[in-house]
Formats: sequence, structure tokens, C-alpha cells
Amino acid sequence: MEKGFYLNAQSRAGIFRASDVNRDDVISRAEYVENRRITDEAKAIMAGMDGNRDGRITKIEFVKMAGIIDESIAAEIFGLLDTNSDGETFIPEYLRIWGGWARSRSAQ
Repeated sequence: MEKGFYLNAQSRAGIFRASDVNRDDVISRAEYVENRRITDEAKAIMAGMDGNRDGRITKIEFVKMAGIIDESIAAEIFGLLDTNSDGETFIPEYLRIWGGWARSRSAQ
């Protein structure tokens, strides 16, 4: 039996791919810790924007809560985070973009 809100086989495979930065099919302690840091940071950011606490961020919530002064830029950023274009984003979807950005910043 699979447990957890997002923990299905596809999600676990995605988490593994994201964590295995050097693509050696092994997640080292350092890779695990970095993935946890990025994930926890993303969850905290998402929680701060989730006005109705439903686990999803709508475009309206994002534009209002993201702290970006220019609403057109906020809307454009939301469009990048909403990878399936359904008008909202949630943690696995958000992490696809946030995780890639965070890892690229860590590598510098």
C-alpha cells in the first residue's frame, strides 16, 4: 500500500531523479540532505502563499502573496510554475521548477 499524499510510483521516481544529481543511480547523503533542504524550503514558501490552506496555489493567491510588486511579472512567473496550465500549482509541480532553480544556484 502506498502512503502519503503525493507518494505514488511516479512521484517516487521523480523524487529519485531530482535527488540523484550526479546520475549515478545512488542517492548519497549529501544529495539527500540537499533535496530535503530544497523541498522543505519550497513547502515553506508554498505554505506562506496558500491563503485557504488547501495545498494548492491559484494564480490569484500567487499574485497576491508572492511579494512581487509588478503583478504582470508575478502572473508570468506563476505561468512558469503552473506546468500543466490548470490554473494552480501544488508542491510536486512547484518543485519541478523551484528544485531545478535551487540546484542550479547551489552549483554556482
